[in-house]
Formats: sequence, structure tokens, C-alpha cells
Amino acid sequence: MGVPLPFPSFDFIAPRPLSKDDGGMESKSFTRLVARVTGAQEEEVGALTWGFAWFFFLLLAYYVLRPVRETLGVERGPEGLTWLFTATFIGMLVAVPLYSALVSRVGRERLVPIAYRFFALNLLLFWFALRADGVIRGYAASAFFVWVSIFNLFAVSIFWSFQADVFSSAQGKRLFGFIAAGGTLGAVFGSLITAELSSLIGTANLLLIPLVLLEAVLFCARRLELHAASLGADSKRSESDRSGTGGSLFEGFSATFRSPLLRAIAAYTLCNALLGTTVYFQQAEVVKVAIEEEAARTAYFARLNLWVQLATVLIQVLITARLLKAIGVAAALCILPLIYAIGVGVIGFAPTLAVLAVVDVVRRAGSYAIASPSREVLFTSVARTEKYKAKSFLDTVVFRGGDALAGHAYSALRALGAGGLWMAAIMIPIAGAWAWIGHKAGRMHRVASREVELKA
Repeated sequence: MGVPLPFPSFDFIAPRPLSKDDGGMESKSFTRLVARVTGAQEEEVGALTWGFAWFFFLLLAYYVLRPVRETLGVERGPEGLTWLFTATFIGMLVAVPLYSALVSRVGRERLVPIAYRFFALNLLLFWFALRADGVIRGYAASAFFVWVSIFNLFAVSIFWSFQADVFSSAQGKRLFGFIAAGGTLGAVFGSLITAELSSLIGTANLLLIPLVLLEAVLFCARRLELHAASLGADSKRSESDRSGTGGSLFEGFSATFRSPLLRAIAAYTLCNALLGTTVYFQQAEVVKVAIEEEAARTAYFARLNLWVQLATVLIQVLITARLLKAIGVAAALCILPLIYAIGVGVIGFAPTLAVLAVVDVVRRAGSYAIASPSREVLFTSVARTEKYKAKSFLDTVVFRGGDALAGHAYSALRALGAGGLWMAAIMIPIAGAWAWIGHKAGRMHRVASREVELKA
């Protein structure tokens, strides 16, 4: 495993020691209601509720920031976006070893406040910079685009690593869809807030909203920690399991390539990034021509996000859990590649704003409501170090590496005169390979889960 590098103490921003008295008690009627609606057992309701609330506030914060990022990115066009994605990838290469060092040093109770309060400090600095004029704002806008991309993946990766740490595989299949719906609901409200306020308070002042929301996130994370002991998966872990993981800075990288399951997840993540970024670039080209004003673009992206989240929450509440139970994780992981195969084909024939909007809503709803919960279930059957370090490596370096690769490939193909049909001819076979990889990963998870249950 190696010896962790020396790391400074962060006691000044870590929460005080937790006690059971801090968590409060949900009413029996509330507990029974949630259990009836979600299918959770009564002892799971506390953890389920706070996990739902945590993801709600986290994605509420992100979806206030996302339209701002999209607006600043569209201004730079496809060529500028290519280099912004490359800069994001480089940023990930720097950030992941630092994050791994932190995970090696501190347990999850301190990891969450350290990470999220660091993000909050960043937001405050960006608020000052984006209110400036001229060159300062130009550099700040580019840096903000990169930062939001890094923030999104790290903040969400930390959240799901925590969930995979406290819930078992069986619990994840039953409950992760509902927890994901909390994030979707937050995204709905975030999109509404941004669409209504962007022209009233200005782009920069929107950053103050997630600054406050991150403190709400920490409150929910603390309460979830208090309820974690009531879950069977977490109660079996020793006190040392809740401390830092140990290991080297590059443990996530090495763990990924040692494990066949993690290699499959890496390939699945890479295909997701390749196709998602291609559609994103196509959308950016069309929006830049069709919508000229900055505030109008921000409102457009916010409303598009709203439709995505409304579709997502309907699927998560009504379909996700039933679908995973009916067809299993392996088959569920094939659905998003199928959506992309159809979507890029339609865009190839009709690359219009309306068509791109419909494809964007369907692909992102499928990703958030079905592919993401299914993928997170895969991590319930891996070792704890891999849940934090390898998962972070996959969610950041691999994903953003795919973004950067897709961005340069897209620019090169466009320079050669390739249009939508050529893009579809290239992307559809990749979607087929992506579906095969997802199915294989799901089958490996099923085997690994059985082994974990036998050892328990």
C-alpha cells in the first residue's frame, strides 16, 4: 500500500466528534411514510432521507453554476472549448493526486467538510474575479469553466463514494434510484432559479447562491453519518475502516488497472465521455449561431436543464428501482449507449436547435436516471480504497481525459469537413462497444457481489 505522504492537519475545519444525540429522531409516521413510498426498511429511512437531502442541495448548487459555465464556454466556440476541455484534463491530473493524499490521511467524517469548504472558498474568489472588467474577467471566465467541470466531478464522486461506503449492494439497488431523485429535484430548482434570476442579478452574483448551499450540504452529510451505523453494511466496519485509507498518491490509478471490474468501468466511463462531448460540441455550434445574447443563452441552458431534470425525476421515481430489479444492472447499463446510438443518428440527418434539444434531454435523463445509479451500484462490490481513490480517478481523470480526446477529435474532423453524418458513422459503432462493455461490467459485479455476501 505504501506510506501516506505527510499532510497538514485540517482539524480547524473538521466537524466536532459525532454522537448519536446529534442526529435527532424522525417521527414514526414520517418513517413509515418514507418506507412505504420508497420500499426502504424502517431502519434505513434516516440514512436514506439525509442522503436524498445531501444530493438535493449539492445538485441545486451545481445547476445554478452549470448554465453560467455553458454560457462562458459557448462564447469561445468549438476550438476554444477544445482547449478548455484539455485544460480541465490537466487540472484533473494535478487534483487527483492531491485528493488521494487527502483520502489517505483523513477519514470520511473529515474528508467531506474539507473538500466542500475548499470549493466554497473557490466560489468566493470567482465571485470577486467575474465582477471585474477586461482581461481579469476573461481569464476568470476560462478558469471558472475549468473549475466547474472539476468541482462537479469531485463533489459528486465524493457523494457517491460515501453512499457506496455506507449502503450494501442490495440496499443500493433498492435505494440509489430514490437518492438520485433528490439530486434531480435539486437540479430542477437550480435550473428554475438560474432561468429567473440570471437577467435580474447578473451572472457573477449567481455564484453566491451555491456558496450558501454548500453549508447545507455539510449539514446533511453530518446527519447521514449519524444514521450510517443503523445500516448493516456500515455497522460491520471497524473504527479503522472509517479513518484514512492509507496507500500512495497514485493508488487509484494502480487499483483501476489491477481490477478487471474497474477496467471495465473505466472503459464504460471513457465511451460515455466520448459520445457526450461530441453531442455537446454540436450543440455549442448551433447555439452560438441561433442565440446571440449572453443572458438569453444562460436562460436557454437553464430551461433545457429544467426539462432534463423533470424527465429524470419521473424516471427515477417511477421506473429506476423497478427497472434495476426487473432486468438487472448489466442490462440497465446498455440503455444509455442505445439512446446515444439513436440520438447521434438523428442529429446526423437534422442538426437543428430543436433536434439537439430533444436529444440532449433524452440522453441526459437516461444518464442521470438509469446509467448513473446503475454504475454507482457497481462500486458497492469493490474494496473501500477503490470506492474513494479508484472511483475518483475514474470520475475525474478518465472522464475528463475522454472529454479532451473527444474535443480534439471533433475539431480535427470538422477541419477535414466532416459533418453530422460522418460523426454518426463514427459514433454509432462506439456506442455498440459501449453497450457490450456495460453488460460485461454488470455481470462481473454480480459475481463480485456474491463473493462479498459469502464472506460477510
